[in-house]
Amino acid sequence: MKSQKFPDDTAPDTAPLDLTWPVVFSVAGLTLLRSKSVVCQTMGASLMTFSLIRLIKKLAILA
Repeated sequence: MKSQKFPDDTAPDTAPLDLTWPVVFSVAGLTLLRSKSVVCQTMGASLMTFSLIRLIKKLAILA
């Protein structure tokens, strides 16, 4: 339930924290890291790094 906005309320609207894509990238990265191909492992490591950086940035906003 949304709270009613008053004209003198200066608090910004808070957006819900969306962590869907970082989780998807993490799972895809882990799956690629389990491959025997070096190219797939490299792509998996890149996806994991990318998703972890984005996740840390999103969590840092909350702190």
